[in-house]
Amino acid sequence: MKIIGISAHAARSGKDTFAKCLQIVLTEKGKKVAIRSLATPLKEKINSFLLEEFDIDVFTCNNEEKEVIRPLLVAYGKARRFQTNGKFWTGLMDIEINKLKKEEYDYVIVPDIRYCEYDGDEGEWVKKDDGILFYISLILGDGGRLPPPNEDEERNSPLLEKMADFKISWPEMSFEECLQFVRNKFEVYQEKL
Repeated sequence: MKIIGISAHAARSGKDTFAKCLQIVLTEKGKKVAIRSLATPLKEKINSFLLEEFDIDVFTCNNEEKEVIRPLLVAYGKARRFQTNGKFWTGLMDIEINKLKKEEYDYVIVPDIRYCEYDGDEGEWVKKDDGILFYISLILGDGGRLPPPNEDEERNSPLLEKMADFKISWPEMSFEECLQFVRNKFEVYQEKL
């Protein structure tokens, strides 16, 4: 089974949309594909605290609520990464990947690769067993890119962009336009998939 990681210059660049579109196209090619997020266990572990202290559910909050809790999520994720030299969340994902291997999945797409500060951190974790890393930049109407949401991602973003197998720069688009984009580019991606 191959890992496909997706990183981006900034939040809201289309990582999840790209992941869903790539899953559709690979499934059309007869492959068994799962999407799993490194952030899901993080959110599960901190959700009861957020509900109790802020009355915000990490899984169903609106954009304003997300901005309230984002610093807490980043801090918690960073502390766990620090304690394990960047391996806490990828270690949990390895357990999930072993389950998917037993179910004979061909690919797992991980749409939230954000760090490469430690040896074997998220970016290197994707690439360790011939995995593929996509890097997405959302191009704004003025030609610029969205800024990274915090200092950690601003520091890691250029490193992830450098190690990416495929770099995608695109404007905002609908899901259908994204799906057509992935279908049109699939032949290019297929050589590494």
